[in-house]
Amino acid sequence: MVATISFADRVRMLESYVEQAHRAVDASRRLDDATISAAESAHRAQQSLERSVFETFEAVQQAVLTEAQQQHLEQAISAYREEHATLQASLDRPAMRTVATLIEHGQKAPSQEELTRIRQERDNVEQQYETLMTREGIRTNGIETLESLFQDYQDRQGESAHAVEQANLYAGLARIARGDNPDKNHQIDLVSYVLGGEFEQVLQVASEHLQRMSDNRYRLVLSDKREKRARIGGGLNISVEDNWNNDQREVNSLSGGESFLASLSLALGLAEVVQARNGGIEIETLFIDEGFGTLDAQTLELVMETLENIRENGRVIGLISHVEDMKERISAQVSIEKRQNGSILRVNV
Repeated sequence: MVATISFADRVRMLESYVEQAHRAVDASRRLDDATISAAESAHRAQQSLERSVFETFEAVQQAVLTEAQQQHLEQAISAYREEHATLQASLDRPAMRTVATLIEHGQKAPSQEELTRIRQERDNVEQQYETLMTREGIRTNGIETLESLFQDYQDRQGESAHAVEQANLYAGLARIARGDNPDKNHQIDLVSYVLGGEFEQVLQVASEHLQRMSDNRYRLVLSDKREKRARIGGGLNISVEDNWNNDQREVNSLSGGESFLASLSLALGLAEVVQARNGGIEIETLFIDEGFGTLDAQTLELVMETLENIRENGRVIGLISHVEDMKERISAQVSIEKRQNGSILRVNV
């Protein structure tokens, strides 16, 4: 039985045959092109081989490098280029150009001894340079430190200006209070100056008694001169005005009797001023110890008259003395007699 093929199937079969025929034609054309290209490539390869150092294609294949070999070769090339650049830079230095010029003019290279000497000189110069640089660093640090200290000093000086001014003021006041004076013979401290006003009144009253007992010869005055070999200033020292000789002298120039009169006058003057300054409080009793033995008869008589006048004004005067003339002139006495078995106290009224 013969199979029956429809018209549609025949059409599809025909189209398939046509498509395969076209593919075969295209494949044949690409094959021709590839054959031509291969021939051209083979020709160019042959020309390159003829121009190269290789004789056969097998030799070329053997010369092809692996990737690791290519990297190693590239590193070697790079190192060579760096070394070449370093050498070129060295040759371009003035010293190397000078050496090249000297060699060009026939001068020989230095010997090993000369090279050793030059290297030693170079080392010495480098060491000196390092030493100088170290000193320069120290000097720079020192300058910076000094500048910092100076700035700090200026800042502190500005802050302490007022304190310095106050200190100078207080120091001046202290010098005045101490009596510091370029004239060493006239130095009066503040305490002596204040007391001097009071003491001068005592001297005025004492001078009235002294003038009366010295036949108007002596008068006590306040002196601001410092005594010889004294460690402190004056201000409370006493001088004596001698009206008979019209001069002023120190109290230590008085005789023993005159010194007694001056001391007695001071005691009387002090008692009167203290009494007047303390609201009328009376100092009714005054004791005088010794000194009468230094008086001559005329002065002793004058002193006794003065003491009698004081006693008549209401004061009790106690005289302590061993002078026999005093015993005869004073009726009320308290005497002490020394004995082997003890002293005896006698009271005569």
